[in-house]
Amino acid sequence: MKVLQINTWYNLGSTGKLVFALHNAYLKNGYDAYVLYGRGPKIKDKSNHIIKISSSFESKANSVLSRFSGIMYGGCCFATKKAISFIKKINPDIIHIHCTNSFIVNNYKLFEFIGRNSFKVILTLHAEYLYTGSCSHSFECEQWKNGCQKCPNLKFATRSLLFDRTNKAWSLMHNSLNKISTDNRQIVCVSEWLKEKARQSATFKNDKIQVIHNGIDTSVFKYHPLEQNEFSYLKKQFDKIFLFVTPSLNTNNGSIKGVDYFLQITRRFAKDKDVGFILACPKKEQTSIEKNKNIICLNKDLSADELAQLYSIASATLMLSRKETFSLVTAESISCGTPVVGFESGGPESIALPGRAKFFKNGDLDALVNELENLSLKKDFGTDFYKIERMCKSYIDICNNLFSTKR
Repeated sequence: MKVLQINTWYNLGSTGKLVFALHNAYLKNGYDAYVLYGRGPKIKDKSNHIIKISSSFESKANSVLSRFSGIMYGGCCFATKKAISFIKKINPDIIHIHCTNSFIVNNYKLFEFIGRNSFKVILTLHAEYLYTGSCSHSFECEQWKNGCQKCPNLKFATRSLLFDRTNKAWSLMHNSLNKISTDNRQIVCVSEWLKEKARQSATFKNDKIQVIHNGIDTSVFKYHPLEQNEFSYLKKQFDKIFLFVTPSLNTNNGSIKGVDYFLQITRRFAKDKDVGFILACPKKEQTSIEKNKNIICLNKDLSADELAQLYSIASATLMLSRKETFSLVTAESISCGTPVVGFESGGPESIALPGRAKFFKNGDLDALVNELENLSLKKDFGTDFYKIERMCKSYIDICNNLFSTKR
C-alpha cells in the first residue's frame, strides 16, 4: 500500500513530529510511505520519499500577497504543480493530509485534483481552517457554519490589510473539499471538542468523523524522580512550582497562548517567596518577558527530556490558552504525573484524563489563582494513555479500512 502524507513541516513543530512518527510507523508496517512538506530545511533522504515542495521565497511571497488579496490558501503555483506532479507519479492508494495552512500549497487546486481523481483521503483536522475557510481558531464566532462574511476579527483571522473576502475564502474551501466524495474520505479530529465543531459545519456535517488524540513519546514524557532530575535544586527553593510552556511570548491580540494571563498570575504571587513560576519557551523569546522575582527563566532551549523533567518537578502545569484544538502541553504534563490547572479553551478539557486537570471559565483569574493557592489536584506517577504508538495504530487501522474499499 502506498501512503502519502502532506503537511507544512516534517519532524519540526507539533504536527511535523507527528508526521515523522507516522511515516516511520507506516514503513514499519510494510507500507510504501511518502511525505510532502513545505517549510523548514530540506531533508536529506536517499530514498527520495520525503520531498520539500515549497521554497521559502514562494511561501513568503504568497504570505504577503494574501494580505492584499484577502485569500490565504490559494497561490503557491510552483509548489502546487510540484505536489500534483508527484502525486501523479507515485499514484498513492491513500493521501493523508494534515496542516496545509502555512502558504505551502494551493489548497483549492490540490483538493479539486484529489477529488477529480477519486483518491482515498484521510483529512486530519489539527485546526479549524478547513471548515472556517480562513481562520485556524474561530473563537466565539459561528459564521463558519454556513459561510463567513463581515469577519469580526479580520486582521487576526486572515491578515488582510484591505478587503474582507472571508465569504469568498469559505466558498472556495467548501467547494473544493466537496469535490472529494464522502465515500473516499475519512475525517479525523484530534479532540472530541473539535469533532463537535466540525460536525456543526456545512462542510463536514455528512462525514464519518473519528477522534484520534495526538500522540507523544511516553518513553520521554514520563515521571522523572528527583534523584534523576537535573532541576531538583528548584524544589529546595520553592514549596510550590508552577510550569508555563509556550512557543511564543507574543502578547498581540490578547495572546492566544495566554501570556498576558501568565504575567497577571505571577504578579498575584509576587510577594510569596514560596511560589515559583518556571517559564519554558525558546531562549530567543525570554529577553522580551517582564522579569518578576518569582519567574524562573532557564535561559536555554529545552530538549524534550529536559521539559519532561520540568513537568516532573512542577506542582501543576498552567494551561492558559484562549483556544486550543488539542494541547500537547496537557498530554505531556499528565503523562509526567503532573496535574494541569487552566482555562477552558476547547481541546484541553476534552482530552484531559479525569482527576488529572481542573479548568475554569476562560479569563477567571480569581478562580484559577484560588486553585493554585490551595491545589486540590495531586501528583502521580504518570500514564502512557497518550503514547504515540496508540495514535499510529489508529491511523493504520483507518488506512486498512480505506484500502479495502474499491477506488
